[in-house]
Amino acid sequence: MIEVKHLKPSSVANVQSYRTNCNSAHTGYRYNLSYHGNYVIDDMTADDVREVIACLQYALKLNKETEGGEQ
Repeated sequence: MIEVKHLKPSSVANVQSYRTNCNSAHTGYRYNLSYHGNYVIDDMTADDVREVIACLQYALKLNKETEGGEQ
């Protein structure tokens, strides 16, 4: 059985997490990201997701972007 969770959709993006359950054993969660209805990230591990988030946060900081839009 595959357990799927839809996490905090927004007007532009949607994140899903899922894992496989079998006889009380399960795999770790995997993550998908769609942007404007198109999958842009598929089947990422939690470590991969953290790495992508860190890279994006660094890019925002480097460009001095503030929360809520452009400066």
